[in-house]
This record gives sequence, C-alpha cells and structure tokens, in this order.
Amino acid sequence: MGQRDSMMADNLFAIAERGPTLVHAHNAHLQRHKSTMRMGGLPLEWWSAGAIVSTRLGEEYAFLATALGTIRHQGVDTPPPDTVEGLLYVLPEDHYVVDSRRLVTTFGNARPAPRVSPYYGYSPLDPAHLADSDGIVFVKDVPQTVLDARELLRPVRAGHEQPSGAESDRPGRDGVRPAHSRGSVRGGP
Repeated sequence: MGQRDSMMADNLFAIAERGPTLVHAHNAHLQRHKSTMRMGGLPLEWWSAGAIVSTRLGEEYAFLATALGTIRHQGVDTPPPDTVEGLLYVLPEDHYVVDSRRLVTTFGNARPAPRVSPYYGYSPLDPAHLADSDGIVFVKDVPQTVLDARELLRPVRAGHEQPSGAESDRPGRDGVRPAHSRGSVRGGP
C-alpha cells in the first residue's frame, strides 16, 4: 500500500508541475495523514499520497473529502443521525460542498460517531480526521446508474463563479453551501 501511494504521489507531483489540477481518488489516498486499514486481521498503516504531496506543496495542496448518504443498491441505507453523513443527510439539497473546519466547530466536544458501511466499496468519513480536510463534497443519494464524477462536480468548477453577493454563493450557517452554488476549487493536485 505504501508503494502504491508513493507512486501516486510521484504522479501527482508530475501533474502539479503543469499547473492547478483537480484529481479524484479515495479519501484514504489523498488525506494528509497516515492511511490505515486492517487486512486479514492485521493493522496496516502507510503514508498516503496526500500526506507525501502536502509535505512538499504545503498550502498549495487542497484536499476535499468525499462522503455519501446512501448507495441503496449496495445496501448502504440512510446514515445514522449521529454520524457526519447523517448530519449532512438531513439537509434539503441533494449535494453540498461543506467547509469541514467550520463543521467541526459546530460539534464542540461532542464528536460524531463513526459510520460503518456494509459495502466494501464505500469507506465512510473518519470523524477524527475531519479538520484535516479543506472541505467535504457530500452527495445525498447515489443512484444505481454509473455516476460520472465530472457531473457531480460540474456546478463547482473553477471559473464559473456567480457575481459576488449572490445569495446561493454564500456558505450558510456552519459553512455548508449547496453544491449547485458556483464557487472555485483551489489549485494544486
């Protein structure tokens, strides 16, 4: 796993030399801290590609974690209300871009419970690492059809900003902004 993330980091450095870049990979690969998992009952940990890249790029590296509400066709039903996904799931829109640091401050001393997914293809957000991300892309319900990440992120691409002062462009209370409001994505891999 460490070798894989090291190779991913090399690729990210090569891409970043060309200019600002938006990449998509599993949260565990792009996070700024060590990745962990259990395999065959053994705990494994390694430096993620994001941890490697962020040490060199510093503020030029931005990490947006991805979280999902439901993937019903894979057995991932409505998230428990005491999880990060559960707190976001009750919001009225279908997808959001969330300021994770502001979200963490709303919890105070009470931390959300970790979510457990019955589907191996979805690893829920680890609430212990929320403050390490620059934001969260949250999708309420994933349909059975194959999703194209470009379609999910299209409304928040760089260069498609609404005029300043537009009501839907402002994050709401707790730093949550509907993903359909146009904003920009920071540069870096």
